[in-house]
Amino acid sequence: MLAFRFISESLVLLGLYGASALRVVGADPSAAIRPWQHWDAEWQVAIAQSGFLHWAHIDQGAHVFSSAAFQPVLPGLMHVVSAATGVSALAAGLVVVSGSLALAAVGLHRLVELDFGRPAARLAVTLLLIFPTAVFLGAPYAEPLVLAEVVWAFLAMRAQRPLIAGLLVGLAAMTKLYAIAFAVPLAVEALTTTSAAWRPRVTVLARLAIGPALGVLGLALFYGQVFGGPARFLGAQQDWAGRQLAAPWVALGNALHPVPRLSLNDAASILDLVCVALLLAATVFARKRLRPSYAVLLAVQLVIFTSTTALVSSSRWTLDAFPLFIAGGVLAAERGWLRMLTAAISLPAAGMFLWVFSHGGWAG
Repeated sequence: MLAFRFISESLVLLGLYGASALRVVGADPSAAIRPWQHWDAEWQVAIAQSGFLHWAHIDQGAHVFSSAAFQPVLPGLMHVVSAATGVSALAAGLVVVSGSLALAAVGLHRLVELDFGRPAARLAVTLLLIFPTAVFLGAPYAEPLVLAEVVWAFLAMRAQRPLIAGLLVGLAAMTKLYAIAFAVPLAVEALTTTSAAWRPRVTVLARLAIGPALGVLGLALFYGQVFGGPARFLGAQQDWAGRQLAAPWVALGNALHPVPRLSLNDAASILDLVCVALLLAATVFARKRLRPSYAVLLAVQLVIFTSTTALVSSSRWTLDAFPLFIAGGVLAAERGWLRMLTAAISLPAAGMFLWVFSHGGWAG
């Protein structure tokens, strides 16, 4: 995490300020962190500073932007860290996501090492950190926190602690609502690691279900109390980007019409399509070589990404599909040429999207 933080920060500062980077940061230390406050990060910072209600209704052309599109855990943690330390909400956000990324990396390493050994574990973590949209692991976005919560939920399930696993999924849902779907592959993992007798299985599934139920109830109470409606999130998503539930071919058709061009402007759209293809291939691979729950998780992610009218942000959400990186780590450990090829593709792409994001452009 420290290496990732240092390298990404150095690239951002050099990209923005060039040879004057040290002088600029020396004169204004906040210049070192301002490049991370774009798009959703701006909203997370604003909510942490002013609360959800202050940003509940903002007219922007044909759309109505609302803080109801976000969940409370990340901005809540940012607010607490900021209040406790006296640093800005943005700095607090970077502290929270950096800590979350460290936890996620440790958890992913342990999870892979259980089944495939240390070399594959190291490669899985490396592939996560050099993924093209890894910029969102360093910005105040929900993805690092969700990843840490879900990875450790699977570790808890492997340790036969279904209650803790369920509570972590419930917490993940209050960080990013779609994470509630991770309860499905966790249930598969529970059935895989539990006695075949019906009573132990029912007991494990009942304990596992407590966390997701509390997460959904907590979100409903939160949205009802703050916005006057427990399902306000769904309406906010439609207002925000016009995203609605639809058949898978609708999102794919919209992504291909017009066909994205090989240009910087369309790079994020192309990567969304590539990630859908990667998830499909990884699901097949996981079904053959990985744990059944991993294949189910990838399939669930694939369904979520392709069941709306747009694939927008699929490449960012793919960061939480950790079995994809396990599959990559296993294959890369077996094939040296694949390690070289992956690095040759991912590193330049990660650098490009980091540059785009730090300059205020759309990177996913």
